[in-house]
This record gives sequence, structure tokens and C-alpha cells, in this order.
Amino acid sequence: MYIDSFTISAILVSLAVVALLGYIIFSSHRRMEAKLRRYAAQQEYIKEQSACGDYCIVLRQMYPDAFPGIDYVVRDDGHGPHIVEWYLKQPRPSEAEIQKRVEQLRQQRG
Repeated sequence: MYIDSFTISAILVSLAVVALLGYIIFSSHRRMEAKLRRYAAQQEYIKEQSACGDYCIVLRQMYPDAFPGIDYVVRDDGHGPHIVEWYLKQPRPSEAEIQKRVEQLRQQRG
């Protein structure tokens, strides 16, 4: 059986495309897994820290499409909750603005 150079080239290009797609899928999977782990860790932290819950509610009101642990990470190191990581393209809100909204939220609750 005779295989010409065009057939060999087509096979090599096909293999290269399959390898590239495999790499893209693998990379995407790793990034998604990292985001999900960060999300789960943030949710557990929020459950333990009630002050962080109000903080995240306010951030959710300000950025309805943002999710704690995926788009930002909140921590309370003893001085009140604050953003430690920000992944959104939108500008990061100031701590003063967030605290003002947290106080308004708490006043609305009574």
C-alpha cells in the first residue's frame, strides 16, 4: 500500500489538531477545577464567619454576576472582613464604600 506525501501531511495535521484540542480541554479543566475549589473554600469560610456573609451580600448587590471564591475572595483576619483577592475586570470597590453598604444593610434588617 502506497501513502503519498499529501496523505501523510493530512494525518500529521489531524494529529496536531487533536493534540492542541486535548491541551486546550485539559488546561480549561484545570482552571475550572481551581475555581471550584476556591469557591468551595470561600463558601465554607463564609458559613463560619457571619460578618463575611453580610460583606458578600453587599458585593453581590454591587456586582450581581460575581461569585465569592470565583471572582473575589473575602477574609476576616480579626480587623473585619476585606477583599484579599479580586479577579473581576471591573474596578475593585473601596473598603469604605463596602462598609457603608454593609451598615445600610444591617440597618434595613433592624
